[in-house]
Amino acid sequence: MRTQWRRAFRSRHSRWSSRPTSIRRLFGGAGNLNPATIGFESIRVSVRLEADAPRESLEALVRHATLWSPVANTLHNPVHLDVTLEPAMVRAA
Repeated sequence: MRTQWRRAFRSRHSRWSSRPTSIRRLFGGAGNLNPATIGFESIRVSVRLEADAPRESLEALVRHATLWSPVANTLHNPVHLDVTLEPAMVRAA
């Protein structure tokens, strides 16, 4: 994602773009800079395990993996997101 942002914000003299990128085009188009609800509404995961174990053991394994999954925990529990704009780098002449 970091590369995409860099590419989107490079000047028109950049090797990535032949024309300047409009901030409006990047965030919603048509001049709409108001936040919109974006993202996932639901996520479904289907687990297929082939193991010589009773179904109850496999279900317990899936519950345990979900409980300790960083991704599942991030989705279940609110996470503070801190986004900062880094200072511009000084370019050598």
